[in-house]
Amino acid sequence: ALSPGMAEWIRRRYGFSNVEVVTNASDCELAEAAARNGFELPDWARGKKLVLYAGSLGRMYGTYRLADVAANLLEHADQNVAVVVIGTGIDQDRLLSEAQGKRLNNLHILGQRSREEIFGWLRHSICALSIFSGEPVLDTSSPNKLFDALAAGVPLVQDTQGWMKELLEQEQCGITVPRGDTRAMAEAVLRLARDEALRRRMGDNARRLGRERFERGLLAAKMREILH
Repeated sequence: ALSPGMAEWIRRRYGFSNVEVVTNASDCELAEAAARNGFELPDWARGKKLVLYAGSLGRMYGTYRLADVAANLLEHADQNVAVVVIGTGIDQDRLLSEAQGKRLNNLHILGQRSREEIFGWLRHSICALSIFSGEPVLDTSSPNKLFDALAAGVPLVQDTQGWMKELLEQEQCGITVPRGDTRAMAEAVLRLARDEALRRRMGDNARRLGRERFERGLLAAKMREILH
């Protein structure tokens, strides 16, 4: 299974005892290559504290609410925080409409980009975002956003209340906010924007965790061992 929550449901529902967890992986090799190759920010992004959401804009994520996060951040213009959204999906038009209606000049929707470019943006970001629509079952999710943030050594701000919340608290590599609370998500971003020491400490913890626990080769070896 992809997460402890999924594994527990399978055990409880079917009575299976031979259930193992292999999560999504942190592509540390790609993150390191992106750091070596460098990535030039466009002019509008230079000098800003960037916050990245990279992933599907599908309905299960409720990503149109990223406009609310950006609006709350705009109230603190002195921090110069910009939200960068990479990805496409059914909620894209709604997010664009929300951004235009609220005149959010700090929300930049870039569409689809390569994995290499995503890691370039992550490298220049103060944190990554993961947001879900609020259904409790989604607390068992295992999104790539988490593992990309770990690989890049970037704190994650997220709103699920399951295993990811426990992981971020235990490893001190990100901040969990109440489910669906976009103001709390903006406040968590501002906390990281204002506290460079906290940001660096959480980033270092994220990088260590990605390499020691979720690195792609380690998880591949675990899968081989399970199958054997």
